[in-house]
Order: sequence, then C-alpha cells, then structure tokens
Amino acid sequence: MADRYESGQTLVDPPPWRGSGAPPADGPGTTRDGTQPGNTDRTDDRTDDRTDDRTDDRTDDRTDDRTRTARPPTSTASRRGLFASLAAFGATAAGCSFGAGGGSGGAAPTATATMGPVTPTGVPTPGGPTGVPVTGLPTSAPTTAAPTTGPAPPPAGGGAGAATPAFLRGRDPVVHLLNRAAFGPTPELVAEVRAGGAGAWLDRQLDPGSIGDGTVDGLLGRFRFLKDSNQALHALEGDVDYKDVIGLAVASIARMTWSNRQLLERMVDFWQSHVFNKGYPNDGLWRDSFPDDREVIRPNALGRFADLLLAETTSPAMIRRLNADRSTVRAINENLGRELLELHTVGVGGGYDQDGVVNSARILTGISIDSTSKKYVFKPKDHYVGPVAVLGFSAPNGTSEGGEAVMRAYLDHLAHHPATAAYLTRKLATYFVADDPPASLVEKLTRTYLDNDTAIAPVLKALFTSTEFAQAVGLRTRRPLEDLVATLRVLGIRPPATGTEPITQLYWMANDMGMAPLAWPAPDGYPLRAERWVSASATIGRWNMHRNLLNGWWPKNLGTPKVSTLLGDAPPATMTAAVDVLARRLLFQDLAPEHRAAITTFLGDRASRRPADNEWLVGQVGALLLDSPYHVYG
Repeated sequence: MADRYESGQTLVDPPPWRGSGAPPADGPGTTRDGTQPGNTDRTDDRTDDRTDDRTDDRTDDRTDDRTRTARPPTSTASRRGLFASLAAFGATAAGCSFGAGGGSGGAAPTATATMGPVTPTGVPTPGGPTGVPVTGLPTSAPTTAAPTTGPAPPPAGGGAGAATPAFLRGRDPVVHLLNRAAFGPTPELVAEVRAGGAGAWLDRQLDPGSIGDGTVDGLLGRFRFLKDSNQALHALEGDVDYKDVIGLAVASIARMTWSNRQLLERMVDFWQSHVFNKGYPNDGLWRDSFPDDREVIRPNALGRFADLLLAETTSPAMIRRLNADRSTVRAINENLGRELLELHTVGVGGGYDQDGVVNSARILTGISIDSTSKKYVFKPKDHYVGPVAVLGFSAPNGTSEGGEAVMRAYLDHLAHHPATAAYLTRKLATYFVADDPPASLVEKLTRTYLDNDTAIAPVLKALFTSTEFAQAVGLRTRRPLEDLVATLRVLGIRPPATGTEPITQLYWMANDMGMAPLAWPAPDGYPLRAERWVSASATIGRWNMHRNLLNGWWPKNLGTPKVSTLLGDAPPATMTAAVDVLARRLLFQDLAPEHRAAITTFLGDRASRRPADNEWLVGQVGALLLDSPYHVYG
C-alpha cells in the first residue's frame, strides 16, 4: 500500500517476489544485506568521530507497493565451450596487461592496468587499472583519428602511457574522449566528432542549452512526478505505485543512454552519486528528490560550485536526508555540519577537527523546511547565536536574525577553500581519468578551479584537454551501471515506442548488478575505484546483461536492432571475417592477434560458416567482445 515499507529497506534490496511460481534467485550483483558485489565491508575509510544521530526515523512516508516485472531467464551462454573460450580470451588480455610473454606492444608495468584475479575456474574477473603520473606524450589528442590495426609501442622512457594495456595503446583518441566525457561512443557520435573536431564537440557539451534533445524531452513526458513541486508531491495521498516512486532513477537511465547532452548527464551523475548522495528513495525522501534533480542539480551541474553548494545545502532533499531541520539551538544535530566538511567540501583530510564540526553545525542551525510550501526556509528562532570559527572562517554571529547571512558566507568560504578545490578536482579526476589520478593533473585542475571562481566548466575543459587525460587510455573500469548504459548506446538500442516499463526493467537489471541509479544508501556515494566492483557474481551479471541486450532477450519492447545489423550492409562471408567486423563495430578497433585467435578457437569448425545463416553465433561472438577488457576498460 502507499508509503509503507519495512524500515531500513533501500533500493539496493529488491522488492518481495509477487509473481507466480517459485521466486527468482537474487540478482548476481545484489546481496540481501546491501553489500556491493565482491565486498563484505560496507564501511569507508572516513573518520570515526561521527554523530550517532544519523538515521532519519521518519516512518510516515513508506511504501509496500514494490511489485516489479519478473526477471528474465538468465542466459548462461555455456554452449560449445563458451566459458572456456572466454577464459582464454580474458586470460590472454590479462597476460598482455601484465606484460606477460606474447602481449602485443610490449610489457606494461605490473602495478597498473591489470586484469582482476583469476577465479578457480580460470575465468578472470574484471579488475581495475590504476593511473600514475604521466610524461612523454603529446600535449593534446588529435581531433580526428581512425582505429589502428594493432597496438602502438609503449612510449619512450616509460611513464603512464606504459600503464595502458598494450592492446589499447592504439585506441582512437575520439573513442577515448567519448568513453569518458560521454556514457560511451556510438558509431554516429564517433563520426560526428571526427568530422567536427573533438574541441568543438567538447565546447558544445559544456553549453548544454545549445544542444537540442527532442528524443529525450519527449520520452521524459511519460514519467510521472518529474515536473511536480515539493508541495504537490507531499500532498499525495493513497496508493503510490512503486514504479513511479523510482521514476527519477529510471528516467536517469533514459537520459544517460539517449540524451545528446552527454557531459551534462555525466556531471549530474557525478554530483548526485558521488558528492551530494542522498540514498534516494529513503523513506519520504523520494518526494523531495524529483525537485532536487530539476531545480538544484541540473541547473548548477556545469556552473559555479559555490552556487551548487548553497543550493544543495538548502535543498529539502538534503535537509531531510541529514536531519538539518531538526538541528536547533536547543538540540544541535551534527549530521549536515559534518557531511558538509567531510563529503561536500574540504574532505576528511581538510584540516578540521571536532570543534570545527560543532561550529559548522552551529552555523547551519535555522535551516528548515516550510510546512506549507515544503521548500527551504530559514528560521531565526532556531539559530545558534555566538562566535563561530571553522577553517579560517569566523564570525561574531551576534544575532539570530543575521544567522542566514552567516550561513551563506560560511558556505561561500568553504566553496573557495583550497582544500575544497583539491578534494573536488581529485574526485573529478578519479571519475573521469584514473583510480589514482596523476598529482600533476590534480594540481592543474585545482589552480583552474580557484582561478575561475569555482566554475566547473573550465575545470572540465582543462581535464579533457590535458596530456594526462590523453595518456589515460584503459585506466578506468566501467562500473555496472556505466557498462549497462555504454552497452545500450553502442548497440544502438532505441527507447520503447510507448510507456516506460522496458526502461524500468533496465533499472532492475542495474539493481541486480548492485548499482541502481541514486540508490547507494550511505552519504558517501557509490565507490569509484574498480576493485570495489570485482567479484564472480558481478562478472556473471555483466555477461548476462551483455547477452540479454545484444540479442534482445530482455527487456522486451526496447528498440533493439537485429543482431545481423551489427555486420553492416554487406555481411562478411565467414564467421572468421565477422569477428573483425564486430570488433570494429562494437569496440571501434581491431583485436590484438592473440585475442582474435582466442575467438577463432571458440568458433572452431564453425569459423567458415556464413554469418547470415548463424545469427545466434554472431550474437555470441558480439557478447564475448562486450565481455572483454576492450569494452569494460572504458
């Protein structure tokens, strides 16, 4: 029924099964205790001096109407030795990454850019390469390039270019840019950027208002609540369908996949899931999350961080998430004051202490929500009065009426603090460049941030045009949601003709892999580092996802092209030749010889068959390519 579900549940935990027959097995990447794939430790490495008053105990906004579509039959793809061949393919890629004998392009440093640990069955799990400071390559990537037929040699003198897996060293710089600044390339987008230049494309992306987005605009009209106000959403009574409650997250998949404003969607994901994470939906928080996305995150995603920080700190969604409306001079709650420092600005190493946390919380007292409009309001009667000092900011704070001005000045001070600049730019570099971004890049981005009054667009331009970014090919691993969206995009899967149910099924597919949009329950947001996503179940989840989407098995009613269209207008005569066509179509490059040989081994006596008569086999080869590090190392 409306607004009733068990206390403590989040979207990481799937809803109860209500279909006919036996309940389906849990998704391959989801655990009932909410842990992420391959990880049993949900704690992070932040400080332990936390307030215990962290949980929102509101119980009036709950839901039990969480029915979802039955899961699809999983395709284990075990015919004719597929797992063994995939193991050989992945192990070969791993050997190339480690610099083992036979890897094209020379040895890579063993400490970086490696495949994950090999399981007892011999199937490697996707691990995560890491970056190191880089030197020795051109200062900018060419704006146009064609895929090369083999990997380039490692750069003279070593450096981070050598950390790139050997089989990716010849990757087209345009494809590299679209793997990071977008949610993945499409053939059409690669052609567009090659024709117009990477710099011109990036400039347009930094000005999203100049880009038309008719397809997505029409699609978003199918979602309930996206345009509703806080007041209207809090006024809802009676049953609320759970698919509408999660509509914001479902719509985010649509935007990531089909929007022309790709960099905007990247930054919306960055802010929502890695800086200002709220664990939506959390009790009644979903009602404030729709306006938060529309009025706070999106208008400020590429603007000044100082503006975004003020808007988020006074957003009803953040206020409710961290109990700021319950923090008053009579009973100060440290949640918002602490997370403002720890997660939103200077970071855990920013130099503050417990006194700073207390003063931060004191400055923020008075922040509240109007009972009628359900919007932010400052209540002077709740504001602490007295001297305050945090990280170089100080104020006499002599009157309750002047409390809001003190709060705004404090937020502006934090936004411009050098520690905030370093914290945010390092996180941006981790998100876009490498798990361990080069210090030289972070320093450059920090200076850019401070020199441009906290504006984010100049920081992004500096990032994507840097030598360090150009050299970071293969040094990021796609996490499950990123892999799902990139797969949808590269396969050319279109939105459903009507309704939103197939997109909702994509949401549950992401949830089964442990990464439903906006659903990380803790304030720190989804992990960025690759090793947090390594597990056997997560790998199987990716394999099943690739096969389901490529073959159109599930979800149904998406605009999934026939598998045969991946071969172009003039299909090759043999399956061996089809391997090359599929690699160029799905990976935008040729395979290294040893990897091509692994696929040929899988084909065996079927290598001479006509692809036109063996669509199933074409689908299996295509899925193998998507399973590989060529695709996973985005």
